[in-house]
Amino acid sequence: MFLNLTPHQIHMPDGTVLNPFGYAVRCMELTTPAGYIEGMPVIVRTYGEVYNLPPQREGVWLIVSHIVRVSHPERMDLLSPGDLDRDDAGNVIGCRNSVANGVEAVPVAEQV
Repeated sequence: MFLNLTPHQIHMPDGTVLNPFGYAVRCMELTTPAGYIEGMPVIVRTYGEVYNLPPQREGVWLIVSHIVRVSHPERMDLLSPGDLDRDDAGNVIGCRNSVANGVEAVPVAEQV
């Protein structure tokens, strides 16, 4: 079972649409002005604590943002949208795959 813990609809490759579950998992973000490069403002952005991440449950795959997923490399139940499909105007209309934290996340019978 997939739970979409992002604030956006996820359009799966089989045409299924996963609506947001009801709350989003987020990562604290700190932005600090760093100065200017040739007149362009430059910032430094760092990420901190992840909040609203439920505990791992057998058979439940959590779809989260890339930042949340890489903040928890030990969690094999986290997936983030992978290669995106776009319409002619460049708008995201779906994803072709999901990104996992390791091949250990994929059930053995379904590994390539």
